[in-house]
Amino acid sequence: MTRSDSPLIRQSLLGLLGLVGLTVSCSSNASEMGPTGLSAEQPQGIDQAFVYTLPPSLPIRNFLPITERVAGGGPPSAATIAEMKALGYSTIINMRTLAESGVAEEAALAEAAGLHYVHIPIGGTTANLRNALALSQALESAPEGRVLVHCGSGSRVGAMWGLKEAIEHGLDQDHAAEVARRSGMRSDRLESAVRSSVTSANQRN
Repeated sequence: MTRSDSPLIRQSLLGLLGLVGLTVSCSSNASEMGPTGLSAEQPQGIDQAFVYTLPPSLPIRNFLPITERVAGGGPPSAATIAEMKALGYSTIINMRTLAESGVAEEAALAEAAGLHYVHIPIGGTTANLRNALALSQALESAPEGRVLVHCGSGSRVGAMWGLKEAIEHGLDQDHAAEVARRSGMRSDRLESAVRSSVTSANQRN
């Protein structure tokens, strides 16, 4: 995997850190790179099923395990939220905007179910490195347990995951876009945002 752009990306992120007050974990721990990632090395002779214990399936649109801890997809229903803690989930990270149906009520539903709730709204112009930093920090501070990151269909989740991995593992724009696609992104517009965000971070240096 190409990592030659890593210093440039990380230098650019230092400016962003001052804006959002977040601490970035630049760990390259392979355990965070799940079945859809590109750099997790699997021990020789061990079947993938024995390496990763995937998050329990949820009845949501486009459910997709991203790592052994994190799943992506569309929004959970009230009934699904009520059952998530029993399935081992501790956290919901919602990437839908307040203009979308049900977003205002989801925080209360999560709290009633005993789940940690984080709202990182991603719209047409906010699929960027700043919000990828927010996602990274939210995952780092989430309580022990599985995490559902969702939007309306899982496409924004994939885009933001690709940007998060670019930050944490120094991916270039091609690898960031590939990780985003594998993690649920299906939009050409979002892919352009992923590529331009990574490229801009390099050009500022």
